Amino acid sequence: MFVFVFLLIYGKIIEMKNIVILGIDYEYNIHIAELLTKSLDMYFLDVNHYLSYSLFSRSEMLAKCGLEYLNRQENLVVKSCADFENTIMCIPYNNFFREEIYKNFLEKSYIIYLYFSKEKLQEKQCSSNDLGVDLLVFDDRNNKINNICNKKICIGNKKDNTVINEILNLRGEYEC
Repeated sequence: MFVFVFLLIYGKIIEMKNIVILGIDYEYNIHIAELLTKSLDMYFLDVNHYLSYSLFSRSEMLAKCGLEYLNRQENLVVKSCADFENTIMCIPYNNFFREEIYKNFLEKSYIIYLYFSKEKLQEKQCSSNDLGVDLLVFDDRNNKINNICNKKICIGNKKDNTVINEILNLRGEYEC
């Protein structure tokens, strides 16, 4: 059963979906999501931290039970996030697309892809090794996210406020 969350804007009740922020730069996604939660009065969920909280000893679980068991447990936790309400979520790419978990989010969430070009990724990787994205897998990941997202926003060299405003301008799209 799907329960809509209602948001009061300008004296009018509006049904609200969850928002999932995806992109290559996970830390940037978290940063934007945290800023966005303040503007929309929504909850924030970093699914990677939620996994660490829910499965408090993932390394021990991996050592004692194996990778297959750990993956099954992680899948259950990530799937449960699809039932959250009034939440902006950042979900790591590998968890979101493993065993087609993303399908649980399609109906109940508005998925925003914060992207930049492959060239911009190369520039960022030259200046920092923090992204952890292999250029060889960029095209595949980019295509997968493109195929399921509701909206793409090119971040390029935009300031945070510009990205936030672009998302806020989508209000009619992620409100039911």
